[in-house]
Order: sequence, then C-alpha cells, then structure tokens
Amino acid sequence: NDEVVNKHVKNYYATQFESSANVLDYYLDNEKSLYDHTRKYVDVLYGSSMPPDAIDAVSANTAILKSTLLMRTGEGWVHGFEGMGQTSGCCPGNCTHVWNYAQTMASLFPQLEQKVREVSFMHDTHDNGYQCFRTVFPLSDNWFRSVAADGQMGNIIRVYREWKNTGDTEWLKMLWPKVKLALEFAWKGSGEVSGKYKWQEHAKIPWDPYKEGVMRGRQHNTYDIDFFGPNMMTGSLYLAALKACSEMALHMGEEEKHKEYLTLYQRGREKYESLLWNGSYFVQDVEVIDGIEIPDRLKSPPDSEGKIIPKYQFADGCLTDQLLGQFLAFNAGLGYVVDETMVKKAMHSVFKYNFIPDFSDVQNVQRVFAVNNEGGMVIGTWPNGNRPRIPFVYADEVWTGVEYEAAANMIWSGLVDEGLEVVKTLRNRYRGFNRNPWGEIESGMYYARAMASWSVLLALSGFEYDGVQHMIRFEPKLNEDNFSTFWSCGTAWGNYWQSTGSAGIEVLYGSLKLNSIHIPVGSVNFVSLNDNQIQIKKDDQMIIFEEPVMVNQGDILRLE
Repeated sequence: NDEVVNKHVKNYYATQFESSANVLDYYLDNEKSLYDHTRKYVDVLYGSSMPPDAIDAVSANTAILKSTLLMRTGEGWVHGFEGMGQTSGCCPGNCTHVWNYAQTMASLFPQLEQKVREVSFMHDTHDNGYQCFRTVFPLSDNWFRSVAADGQMGNIIRVYREWKNTGDTEWLKMLWPKVKLALEFAWKGSGEVSGKYKWQEHAKIPWDPYKEGVMRGRQHNTYDIDFFGPNMMTGSLYLAALKACSEMALHMGEEEKHKEYLTLYQRGREKYESLLWNGSYFVQDVEVIDGIEIPDRLKSPPDSEGKIIPKYQFADGCLTDQLLGQFLAFNAGLGYVVDETMVKKAMHSVFKYNFIPDFSDVQNVQRVFAVNNEGGMVIGTWPNGNRPRIPFVYADEVWTGVEYEAAANMIWSGLVDEGLEVVKTLRNRYRGFNRNPWGEIESGMYYARAMASWSVLLALSGFEYDGVQHMIRFEPKLNEDNFSTFWSCGTAWGNYWQSTGSAGIEVLYGSLKLNSIHIPVGSVNFVSLNDNQIQIKKDDQMIIFEEPVMVNQGDILRLE
C-alpha cells in the first residue's frame, strides 16, 4: 500500500534532540542524576527479598524494552513487534493477544503503555466495536482486517490497568466511548460484511450471541487458531473485561451501563463455572453455534461416533492458559473474577499436569524450546485421555510468557513454592551457556510475551496501586518478617520494606499521593513522614489518613 510502503518515519528522540552532539550535551549535564537514579533502581531491585531466580527473571526481560522490538514515532505513538529475528522483526503491529501478557512497560513506563492503548482504541477500533488486533505501521487507513477475542478483551482490562496505575481519569474519558464499543462487540458482532473494511466473515456472529456472559462463537486467539464454544481462556478475559467496565462505567457516571455490565459478569461467571469446571480444572465445551459453519480446512476427521468437530480445540485438556483473564485481573487490581477455590485448584492442576522437570522423553513435532534434561511447562495436556486427533497448534510447546503467567497465578493463589519452581526451571534454560539470558525466545528473540515475568514481582510482593483512590497495598507472599521490594506506579517508584511490627515506604523518584495503605503488619499505632507524626482515622491492616499524604522524592513514610 502506498500509504505505508517505503515511507520514512521519524523516531521520537529525533524530535527531542537536534543532533548526536545535543544528546551528548544532555548526558554530560545530567550524568550524576542519571547514574544515581539507575544505581538506586538496581540496588532496590537486586536487594529485594525475592529469590535470585525471580530477580533474574524480572530484571533480565527489561532488556526487551531497549531492543529494536519497540519504536516510538515522532508523533509519540508506540509500536512493537512480537519478537526479533537477526535482521528484521517478527509479527508486527502491537499484537493485542501477545502483548496481553507483558507487564514490564506498564509498570516501569506507564505513559508509554497508555500510548499503545490509544493506538488500539482511537485508531484500530471502529464504530461497530471491531478492533483490529494488529496495527499497520505507519498509521494509515490501511487497517489490518482481523479481530481476536482474547486480544480485544485483554486490551479492555489493560485500559483499566493503566487508568488505575496513573489515576488519569481524563485519559479514560477519551478512550471510554471506544472501550464500550469494543466490549459490546462481544454480543453485537460486526454486522454485515460490507463496505470499506471487509470485516472477517465469522465476526458477523457475536462471540456472546445470547448475551449471557459466555462466549460461544468462533474465537480467534493467540494460538493462531479459533476456539469454538465456551472455554475459560477467552472466558476469563471476557469476565474480567465485564468486571472492569462495570467499575469504569460507575466512575463515568453511567449507572445503567454499570448495572448492565455487572449483571452480565455475574451471570457469565456462574455459567462458566457450571459449564466448564470438572472438579480439577476448567475444560472446553466444544460447540458450533447456529449461523457458524466449520470451513473445510478446519474440519477434523470423524471421531468414533462419526462426529466432526473443528480442528485445533483442547476439549477435555488442561490448558496452562486457562485463567489468562484471572492473570490480567490480578495485575490490574481487579481481584478474583472466578471462584477463589477453583482458581487455586486449577493452578495446582496446571503445575501437576503441565510442568515437566525433564524433557528427555518428551515428543513435540512443533517448535522446540526445551530439550534433553531441561524442564518447562507445556501449554496443553490431556490428563484424562481424550486428546483430540488434531489438537490446537502449539499444545506441546513451551512459551516463557505463558510459564510466567502460570507461575504468577500460582503465587497469587497461594502456591508459592510451585510458582517459584516454574520460574527457576525456566531461567535455567537461559543461563548464557545455553541461551541468551536477556533474549527469551518464541517467535524470534526478545519476545514481548516474556515480559510477563514482571508479574512475578507483583505476585510475590502483593503490590497494588490505585491512583484513582490513592491507595497502595503490599501483601508479601514470603519472608514476611524481613521483606523488601521495588515498587513502581504511574507517578513514582521506590522501596518498601517490612519486619515484625513495622514497615516503610521510600519514594526514590517522583511523588506519591496516598489516602490509605493496606499492609499485613497488624495494628499500626504510629505513622510518620520524615519523623513527623501523621494522624490516622483507623488502623489494622488498612490505614486511612485524616488528610491526603504526599510522599515526595527522598521522603520516607514509616509505620510502627
């Protein structure tokens, strides 16, 4: 297309500096502060209470942000590939379902993450709610013409995440009309396939055709295939998106939309749990609803009963990704979106059935990312038999981003040892002598999905920040009597520590406005900012300040 082919694009830094000499001048003028802040970040992160393998996983994948995977244009837009080859990028366009997993940029550079959301909703989401899951770069009317159920719902949750992380309600107001369209596309679909954009044919039939809170339609996803019928991988994303939108609608003053989305979430949660829970994990109810025809290329050979179902399903299988929406909900501060007990049991099953400590005898005809005596977690298994004759693509592969997602879900749900075992085994595959420690591989290296590793820090520290309510929370999952961690939000970053009966928050960059703090150190009797006592309304595990407290760079807030 003439709009994009051979077009020259200016980098953002070219709008900030006139020349390389200008860059050097800036560096020389700011050398001390640049070094000091970098040193503090390193000291806090590497001095935290996380096990060495977890620190390694969290820190190493920040290198992805400095690779050629990302580009910021002169207009300020942020664009990323999925991974990098030796001479070019792989799979362009801020792929929504791959970047669902990544948490690093959202935590360290939230304003850049906001720019990615702006591209997805202000440019790639059309008036019927159809959201292209890749962005054609440079931005133009030459849209990518495919839609993904997991990417679209995940993108909505990430709007909520960015809103909470930054507290930027004006930003949410700008995106909110398109967010509603993208959510309601789930039960409205794209309508007739006509006009300028030629929507995908199967998008005419909605994902949730009966508006019951359950996706039954044809759901394209990150495995480069379509799931047919209810499954908790896309289902948990849908539930989390509904829950997030119910809260955003309330904040936007739209009481009816709040009730509509919340009711649909509650109804859908009940149906999903009833339909898919087998007592140990969530399965898929393979179903081809009225109006959808299985293309010949997707028809499986007849089973023993002569039934033809779509290829590439997981049916009775145990999917490592089965609670992907719960993962995003945890990261965004949405809490549980399905039953807490079921989540813990499901993640225990994922560890039991999908984690393999030694791959010497594992057969895999797809891409091989773990070999010989290395360990890892495959994406799908069939503990009770009934493996489809042609299961979903990549089922036997090992993806680091999915492993980190599962490990974080385990830690959040109380399976700390299991989650850390997954992280340790994963990082043993990237020790330098066998693979690049800073460039985890999937479709290319420096793969974006690997930035799910930052969620391990969030899970272990129990960190959550709500910039709208000005609330900060820490709930360490280990070393509670002698714990410390790096933390970051939309306005500041710093250090948190706690020991028996005391805790402290130090801001090393920016400023932090607080109305309340949630920490598990029992009754708090004394709170001070730089040794000056602060009055609190109530203590216990939640401390509410009589007046908002501003913690600026260099300040220390102590709790005794």
